[in-house]
Amino acid sequence: MKTVRLHLENGEHEVEMNYIPLVSTWVDGNELLNTYKQGCLIERRHRYLQTQLILDYVRPCMILVFDRIGKFVTVKPIYKTYYSPFSILIQERYILLLPNDSDLLKLSIGGIAILEENHKISKLNNSEPPIKRKIVNGMIKTITYSDKEKLPVPQVALITRVESINKIFGKLDKFIVRYKLFEGVTNGKIFILGRNQTTRIHNLNSVMDEIYRPLGFEHGKDYVMIKGNQLYNDTEDRKRYVNRSMPESKYAKWLGSIIDMEANFVWYIGKVGQFI
Repeated sequence: MKTVRLHLENGEHEVEMNYIPLVSTWVDGNELLNTYKQGCLIERRHRYLQTQLILDYVRPCMILVFDRIGKFVTVKPIYKTYYSPFSILIQERYILLLPNDSDLLKLSIGGIAILEENHKISKLNNSEPPIKRKIVNGMIKTITYSDKEKLPVPQVALITRVESINKIFGKLDKFIVRYKLFEGVTNGKIFILGRNQTTRIHNLNSVMDEIYRPLGFEHGKDYVMIKGNQLYNDTEDRKRYVNRSMPESKYAKWLGSIIDMEANFVWYIGKVGQFI
């Protein structure tokens, strides 16, 4: 058990939480939820870039993900995995695994900090406010808003210019609701949808084929697919690419990118309307 401080929109809240320091590269989510009925906090302690969270037979739950300093990154709803093999890869350091009936899901958690026995706290960087979540039709449908210019990229991601969505379809929130593209991340300039973040549409190729192209979105001009984290999964190999741009970003003049040891990041470049 660990005492965990939750950073909320309206203050802070401390809770006792089951704590798993993970030294292997994978963990069984179903076993954890059966063992810890109220959920648990997993901290990546292994040296590899991603953790495999196995979700075979798991009951409906929510997976909240936090970066290396405890800031909220995204939420992944798991509805039902039936009886087929299913897992997701998570590159961030902290994973909060909660059953759907957890009282913690009623809170808007912007960040976490583990309180050590001597009560020295690993604090969030106050210069970078935590990501805010907007609830749409209930807790399990969320849009993640960030006020940061540079956003981390999931292992495979479809990145879209918000300006293109506004021009071709209309407002971003209406676009997301219309096509059920929840659990993506936006800072108002780009919209990032990861392969493991789709709910109704289960792969990004379907999003491009069934939504983007019929609406008139153009590759490079309006969106681009990033697959960088699949290319640099090995830690030693990744060191050779640190501080370089991600190769796929060259197809989008409006997108900047960089490869970091902890994660890959993208951001919008240029003035609004410059690349239309």
